[in-house]
Amino acid sequence: MKDEIVYPVWHDKPFRLTVYEIANPMQVLEDFCWEYPLPEVRKLLWDWFSDALHNSEANAGAVITLFENLDRLIEAVHLINQRNAKSSL
Repeated sequence: MKDEIVYPVWHDKPFRLTVYEIANPMQVLEDFCWEYPLPEVRKLLWDWFSDALHNSEANAGAVITLFENLDRLIEAVHLINQRNAKSSL
């Protein structure tokens, strides 16, 4: 059985978001979708994934799992953003 890693309390809170972004997380999604259209972010994610797997020191299983989950998350973000944009018309 592995030892449980204990992180500081602040690790469980957003620390890259501004106060405004914490209050308005949809703005973060909108900004992300504007900055990275779905086809572009898929390519960037794939390039990162491919590079990571070519690194002999990388944990391939962890990289694959993270890639799959980030891919799903990014698609969900884009869907949420599209639906939010349509509902605000």
